Amino acid sequence: MSGVLRDDKTITMYARNMTVHEIQGFLQEQYGTEISPDFISSVTAEVMA
Repeated sequence: MSGVLRDDKTITMYARNMTVHEIQGFLQEQYGTEISPDFISSVTAEVMA
């Protein structure tokens, strides 16, 4: 998994009711990396399961 997209950070953003697209935009702005919405969804689903 990308070092930029750590489970804890992604889940925190998700728990704050950020949408997958908002999380994607944040990661793009902060880290200059593009991560697909599907990948973000799979991370949140896996951790929340």
